[in-house]
Amino acid sequence: MWMAKPLQRPSRPASAGKSRPAKTGATKGGKGSRDRDPAKWLHHSLKTIHKALKQAKKFEVRKVTRRLAQARKAADDQSKPTGPDATIKLEQQLQAAKQADLDMLAQQAAAKAGLGVGKSSNAPAAAAASVQASSTVASAVHQRLISASCVQKQITEQLNEFRRRFGSVQQQQQQKPQHLAPPADADVD
Repeated sequence: MWMAKPLQRPSRPASAGKSRPAKTGATKGGKGSRDRDPAKWLHHSLKTIHKALKQAKKFEVRKVTRRLAQARKAADDQSKPTGPDATIKLEQQLQAAKQADLDMLAQQAAAKAGLGVGKSSNAPAAAAASVQASSTVASAVHQRLISASCVQKQITEQLNEFRRRFGSVQQQQQQKPQHLAPPADADVD
């Protein structure tokens, strides 16, 4: 009986073809630059907090949807008198959770934790978003999103990492005005 031999590719030596230089952290935009620059690290930190907020938003939408379904079922059963206020309030919470601005919430959470030191590039956007969040329902949903355990865990990790890399937050605040102020021994006449 005839058997086919398996196809074999010819082997190439390891040095054949184009070789790429080994990546070091010192290249522009590499991980090494983030280690030295607090502004770049803060951007990375906001992205990780945004991820955690996205997860918290997903859980919040599911939770409110489940409660809304239970409230509607209870209203249909008529065994327990629940007013239409409960379903209206839950629908408002659901809309607020779905429309939550996660970038603004990430900046708020970072600033509240002390990570957003000197970061005010999106001040107009944050002010406009805070006007939107002025309703009590939206602000309650935003507070639940920020206080979710996954978000708090991420904020704590980022704060500890900030302290490990750059020292305490107070040291960073003290270092900024020093290089902007005139030298102490300069004569001012």
